[in-house]
Amino acid sequence: MLCEQLTLQPGHSVDSEARIYVCGPKDRTIESVQGSLRGPQCEFARTLAAEHPVQRLSGQPEQEHLAQVLITDPCYWTPQLPFRYELNLELQEAGGKIKTKTHQIGLRRWGTNGKHLWLESKRTVLRGAGVDLAHFEETDAVRQDQTALLVSIPPNGLCDMANRLGLPLVIDMCHSGASLDADLRRLTWNPAALIALLRPEQMQSTYQSSMLLAQCIAASTTKSEATSVECDLYALELNPGELPPLWLATCQKPVLAIRRGTSYSDLLAGRMYSDRLQRELAPQFDFSGYFVAT
Repeated sequence: MLCEQLTLQPGHSVDSEARIYVCGPKDRTIESVQGSLRGPQCEFARTLAAEHPVQRLSGQPEQEHLAQVLITDPCYWTPQLPFRYELNLELQEAGGKIKTKTHQIGLRRWGTNGKHLWLESKRTVLRGAGVDLAHFEETDAVRQDQTALLVSIPPNGLCDMANRLGLPLVIDMCHSGASLDADLRRLTWNPAALIALLRPEQMQSTYQSSMLLAQCIAASTTKSEATSVECDLYALELNPGELPPLWLATCQKPVLAIRRGTSYSDLLAGRMYSDRLQRELAPQFDFSGYFVAT
């Protein structure tokens, strides 16, 4: 699959233009990449599609940057308007073999700003619940309530649906094991995949994902323990009845609060419990996300 060989890296992104890079693996030789990016398309808005060429880059060390695409007047992916583009690539490998690949991607301006999550120049607070992927069925109400999904490592089918419908994914990768880099590489193609939850020892992964990487901490984790590991944000896991440690009240990184051991009949009920968790922790704690899970 394409995402097993190549990755995308966002570049300069403003209202008038955006740049993305096609990056190759260090341990395989791809002599050239060409193709085009066409879009945008969105199920919830009318758009006028345009085509942008894939421009080959030369002289890049270790094949990290093989090509770039400059998109004029880009439409960025958000849960409200999940714009997507179709990326068509032709790869020539060292032996002369040519492969063609097509993948749906999304342009996204997503990151942190101090203690807040930031999407499209606005503060974002995620609210949602853990989902059993074996029994998940998307409903209009889930999208209308802007419910985020806390999931284990999702298959491509669920990622495609989340990308298309604008369902934010927070992905628990704590049990990814030796496949961590491969999982991050695959998931980084999906604009709906916003955050990866990782154990502190997993934060040493060498793969640079476009997802934000959240270090999982507990109510007993001290500030010195948490800050000894580099991460984008914290994912605080709370057992029933537990409260956050006081040092998080003045923490300058975003924090997701995840209350474990909550029973709910469906995802919408879980979303209501996440709202209740936010009210319970306010006003002492002003976090960037609130989730419940069984």
